[in-house]
Amino acid sequence: MSVAEERRERLARMRLYLITGDRGDEVETARIVEAALEGGATVIQLRKKSMPMLEQYRLALALRILTREHEALLIINDHADLAIAADADGVHLGQDDLPAAAVRALPGFEGRLIGRSTHSLAQAQLAVHEGADYVAVGPVYPTPTKEGRPAVGTVLVSR
Repeated sequence: MSVAEERRERLARMRLYLITGDRGDEVETARIVEAALEGGATVIQLRKKSMPMLEQYRLALALRILTREHEALLIINDHADLAIAADADGVHLGQDDLPAAAVRALPGFEGRLIGRSTHSLAQAQLAVHEGADYVAVGPVYPTPTKEGRPAVGTVLVSR
């Protein structure tokens, strides 16, 4: 089985997808991720919007070790270059990020997963059509991490 096939198989078996928050330094975040992995998380998304890129890189390398030890996937938020550099399993893209085809064409990205944030059924369908391996829908409920973005509710998730 190829690495790409193995990644897709792990994604299909996903039980719990943890997205790191912006709070906490590298050590605290690694501790939280390790606890989540021990508790059954199978996918970890490194999402540190305000952390400098060099710190994100160091943290991604540490999380790569932890996720491999637990046979979990490591996804990097927004930065395909960081996903490649840290040998992560994929990247999660927002609506304003590069198209999936452009990311897949990047040298070194082959075989990695692409996720896409969506806020409507049309966006989710388009993301799949454009080659996303998975879509995230939300925010389902109001959240301070998505200020100004209305909650989509559970109906959209069920569709």
